[in-house]
Amino acid sequence: VLNGICWPQFTKQGLDLSQFTTAASARDVVELLKALNYEGFTLHGVSYGTRLAMTIMAQLPTFDDAPALRSVVLDSAFPPSIYTIAAFPRKDHDFMLQLLAECRADAGCRQAYPNLDNRLAALLDKLEDEPLTAKGETVTLDDVVKQLTMVEASQAAYLPRMIVELEAGVLDTYLALREGTVGADFPANYAGDLDRSDPMQAFIVDAYDALGGGVSGSEMVVYLNFSLIDADPLAALRALVEKHFPGDAGEQLNAKLATLTTKAIAESPYVAQLQADFAAEAGIGDPEDLARLALAKQRLSVAGRLAQPFFNTIHCVEDIPFERFEDGVNSYHDLAFPQLSNMELSQTMADLCRNWPVEAAPIQVKDPVSSTVPTLVLQGAYDRRTPVFMGKRAARELANSTYVLVPQTGHEIWSYAGDCVGQIAGAFIQDPGAELDLSCLDGRKPQWALPGG
Repeated sequence: VLNGICWPQFTKQGLDLSQFTTAASARDVVELLKALNYEGFTLHGVSYGTRLAMTIMAQLPTFDDAPALRSVVLDSAFPPSIYTIAAFPRKDHDFMLQLLAECRADAGCRQAYPNLDNRLAALLDKLEDEPLTAKGETVTLDDVVKQLTMVEASQAAYLPRMIVELEAGVLDTYLALREGTVGADFPANYAGDLDRSDPMQAFIVDAYDALGGGVSGSEMVVYLNFSLIDADPLAALRALVEKHFPGDAGEQLNAKLATLTTKAIAESPYVAQLQADFAAEAGIGDPEDLARLALAKQRLSVAGRLAQPFFNTIHCVEDIPFERFEDGVNSYHDLAFPQLSNMELSQTMADLCRNWPVEAAPIQVKDPVSSTVPTLVLQGAYDRRTPVFMGKRAARELANSTYVLVPQTGHEIWSYAGDCVGQIAGAFIQDPGAELDLSCLDGRKPQWALPGG
């Protein structure tokens, strides 16, 4: 599993940034597999890990006695051929193109909200000039953009109705989304099919949703899981909420924690399975030792995310030297809804490599990857880190690929073996040549909120 992994090289002078490259990491992965005497392997790449996976696919024929690559799963693809500065303005924009396309494809949504693309563009232009005032509320462009970008759980299904209502000066759906009275539920087969009848699983769902889902919510679930392995899970959960959930979200979760008992946690099948899996993985039976190991793994998880030198070097070697900020500006002016994009972030990205002590790779590092290895490309429909066009490009470049668009999902979508996406990915790995059963994705499609509904 490749998820931003690198093997940093150290010299007598310190850290050698020149080794923080995708090509170096790809070489190290293959050499490690050779040293372990693997005859064959499967790659699962996530986000930047997909770039590493695709680089391994490209380089593997150049290695002597390399093990056979049986198949590859790319989750939230970021192909080497992507030019980052030009793509950056699209990250907070293209999910809306996907949502509008889905509305047009649905007869009920299309009929209820015709010409929605132009109506949204006009609404954003109007709000840019003047906020909307109704029912004692003042709604700014930033307020509306915030709701438009909340597209996971079932929020997306309410956005067409919100757009049309705001166009008429009506705030009903906007306020309902803002307050979380609609659109905050988990769709079927989401986040491991968590069962809200179990108080512990219900709390995890609420915590996930309090962070707006997506990557932030998924990361929080990891920390919640570590807390549940603690010797005093309830105390660990309280400390976690206090640290990471300020304001209203923290108050709501603390209210739910007040009703959660040690007995309910102990009797939760989710917790029992989590503890059993962790103990089996670690080979530990003593609860105190298990708690200490959980804390150590949590700290390691945090430290592993603090990889700014790696992040800078990858982009300063493989991306930014081949672009200018003006490439991002040109992309921005091509957007249908430029108000959704933040050019300050694009400027920050373009300035990233000033005085960074690395040299650019040869331009060939941006070449499309060519491979005939069976590859499954999993793409979240509302991915704001690696938008849909990146997944489509990866699928187009790889001759033997299967592209699967997962509705109402953002970044990093395969995290659980038992849910819909896990079943699809597992079936592919078992038999990459078989036709995939994608019927479980039907339950994830938006159930559009129509007028009067």
